[in-house]
Amino acid sequence: MIDRAIDSYSEAQSYLPMEPYPSEMINRIKRIITENAIVDVLKSTLLIPAGTEKKFSFTPVDIASRKNNYFYIKIRNLGDKPFNVLVRYGKDSQISGGAVLRNLAADGNIYDRLISVKDQDPWYREDNNWIGLVPQGGDVEVSFIQISRSQ
Repeated sequence: MIDRAIDSYSEAQSYLPMEPYPSEMINRIKRIITENAIVDVLKSTLLIPAGTEKKFSFTPVDIASRKNNYFYIKIRNLGDKPFNVLVRYGKDSQISGGAVLRNLAADGNIYDRLISVKDQDPWYREDNNWIGLVPQGGDVEVSFIQISRSQ
C-alpha cells in the first residue's frame, strides 16, 4: 500500500509540480520507512551491469519483525531506455521470492523504490539472508538498500 502511495504521489507531482502536497506526502512516507528500518543492507554506491545478478547479504530478520516488510532501494538507470530490474531474495543458494521494478526511467535521476514483501509467504517463513538485483536491458547504479517495516 505504501509503495502504491508513493507512486501515486509521484504521478501527481509530475502533473502538478508547483503543488507542495505530493512532495510533502512522499517525504513523510520516506521518513516513516526510514524510522522503521530493520536492516541496512547497502549504504554505498555500486554499479550492476545488465544481466548480472548482484547479491547483498545480511543477517536474517528476526521472525517477530518480518510482518509488513518493505525493501527500500535507491536506484538509477545508467542506460538510454527504460527497462525492468528483477529484485529477488533468498536463503543461502535458494531463491525464495521477489518482485520486478518495472520501466526504470532513463532520465539520469535516482529513484526511491519501495517493494512490499509483506504478502510473500516465503519472506515470512524463511530465514532469508540475501537480496539480489538483476538489471534487464542496461546497467544500474544502486546506492541504498534497506529492509524496513510499516507501522
